[in-house]
Amino acid sequence: MFLNKLGCSTIHYDSIGYVYEEAIRDIARVGYRGVELHPPPPPKSDDKAPVRRLLAKLNLKVAAVTCQRWNWADRNTARVQDTISSFKKSVLLAQYLDANKVLTETGPVPKGIGGRKAFVEAAQNIARACDFASDHGIENVLLECVPPPFNYIVDNTKKFLNFRKICGASNLYANVDASNYLMAGENPEQVLKIYGTLVKGIHVKDGKRKGGQWTPIGKGKVNWPAFLQTAKEIGYDDWLVVEYEGGLTGKYYSDPEKASADSFRFLKKLLLRI
Repeated sequence: MFLNKLGCSTIHYDSIGYVYEEAIRDIARVGYRGVELHPPPPPKSDDKAPVRRLLAKLNLKVAAVTCQRWNWADRNTARVQDTISSFKKSVLLAQYLDANKVLTETGPVPKGIGGRKAFVEAAQNIARACDFASDHGIENVLLECVPPPFNYIVDNTKKFLNFRKICGASNLYANVDASNYLMAGENPEQVLKIYGTLVKGIHVKDGKRKGGQWTPIGKGKVNWPAFLQTAKEIGYDDWLVVEYEGGLTGKYYSDPEKASADSFRFLKKLLLRI
């Protein structure tokens, strides 16, 4: 079921300064059907047409467009406005590329603002952002939890559900990054069951809670057979997006082409048995 919905993020290419178009070509070459874009495409240019043509040529779909700023609450209003501007650009890019998902994070609790105040401020700002997305045909705004010790406003299941309630946006959904929840001390399969139909995106990323390590897929502690089986059981039938951050801890390799290929082989072999 998921074999035709394997996507790959450009994040592990971006992190080492890969040429934007070459990252997209490599993702297609490996065999992925979708790509999660980190704008702008390409860097230092507002011309989106070349990327659209390239995606069409490679027959790649856009699984999601990721907002590159995460300061939804801050004493510095310029940072918040920068986040809002970045989000709007991501929405317009997604609309232009016929995508239906934009992904964001809450960002950390800012210094000088209490946790509850930051929680409410971020929810209010994201609610308005969700309205902007809906006005432009984007009905899936994905919010990802980032685990401790990063001190993010939303970093676990309970906080996400409360945040969504306060936000009140019907088009705000969960992007379940398996390793992030694992590192937050939660069972990724149980998270899927709790969220159910609120799951509109999945990041295939592995890790180990001990030592705070993100690892190559299959080298961490995520139980991938159980996780993917649970995704199937809750009726999830959308993109599985590989997001490799193993190079960030300094313990694993930083070769993006190897990361994409290794992850694809691991998932293809596993999915044939599910």
